[in-house]
Amino acid sequence: YAPAEDWGLDGQRLYLPRGIVLPWITGGRVGHLQVRTSSHDPQQRYLSVRGGHPWLFGADTVIPSAPAILLEGVLDTLLVWQEANDLLGTASLGSCRKLPSPRALRVLEQAQLLFEAYDADVEGEAGAQRLHHVLAQTQTHRVLRLRPPVGKDPTSFAHLGGSVRAWLQQALERQHVAADQKGGS
Repeated sequence: YAPAEDWGLDGQRLYLPRGIVLPWITGGRVGHLQVRTSSHDPQQRYLSVRGGHPWLFGADTVIPSAPAILLEGVLDTLLVWQEANDLLGTASLGSCRKLPSPRALRVLEQAQLLFEAYDADVEGEAGAQRLHHVLAQTQTHRVLRLRPPVGKDPTSFAHLGGSVRAWLQQALERQHVAADQKGGS
């Protein structure tokens, strides 16, 4: 626990859970802190420190007129950034249950091409459908579903021996070829 005033907040002291600290940085400033705990309880696995404003993890990596990928989880987002940050921007809403805020939509709309790579499970598929419904009503040019060849997400794909970078390079190359074919017809 820490005194709230040490964090620029009022009220009761802050609970700072033990675990992997995931800072949500935008414009060079921490806007939210999330902690991945060791809990087996899904409700306690990711905890947020009071006072933050989560809206789009990795927002600063989404560059106007460049490709980007929206992933379900923050750790998948970090893995993809580590493996392919020179290929595309990486971002996450933090959960497949969350929909993008107007602020997040403005960032995502800037991407030249936006992949969505939510988990290949029931929750991820439902979240992807909700996301695509929302994005279809915006200026977002193209949103394409992308799933790893094996595993439910990029992390499990990597654990199974897959190359996250090669997977993404192939996806980008397929889109480049498809765009060239459309332009040539």
